[in-house]
Amino acid sequence: MHTVKSRESINEAYFKFGVKTFSLDTKDELIKIIKSTNNAKDLELFVRVAVSNEHAEIDLSKKFGALNSEALGLLRLAKQYAQKVGLSFHVGSQCMHKISYTKGIKEIENIIKKTKIIPDIINLGGGFPSIYPDLKPEPLIRYMEEIKKGIKNLKLKRLILKPS
Repeated sequence: MHTVKSRESINEAYFKFGVKTFSLDTKDELIKIIKSTNNAKDLELFVRVAVSNEHAEIDLSKKFGALNSEALGLLRLAKQYAQKVGLSFHVGSQCMHKISYTKGIKEIENIIKKTKIIPDIINLGGGFPSIYPDLKPEPLIRYMEEIKKGIKNLKLKRLILKPS
């Protein structure tokens, strides 16, 4: 879910292909989505939150995501314009330590507590590591166990995880 899209791409995705789900990490991107869909009322908007990528082989933290303080306002604004809202993060590619997911979930939890908005969906992105000759990650099940522990106190409606 890329957070930077052209007006033309948003318009075409929405009107020609029926895409209603968009992600954003700035107020400008939210405004662009709203205007490009002619103030559609059936949008599903994800606010992408910046999280630490310290354990990723490929760090995406400088490229995507709103800081926690910005995400609070963006979630409140998105809620006004969307049929459904979500929060998302991505720990970076080839994340070599499961604790990164716990830290990201903690950021999401803090945003929910501060805004009192329960997202319809939480997207924990990808970043799960693959085995390469010079990279030997923990088994994927350990990542899933860590994620389960992290989300147990969240009132989730829906959770998305993607393979890398």
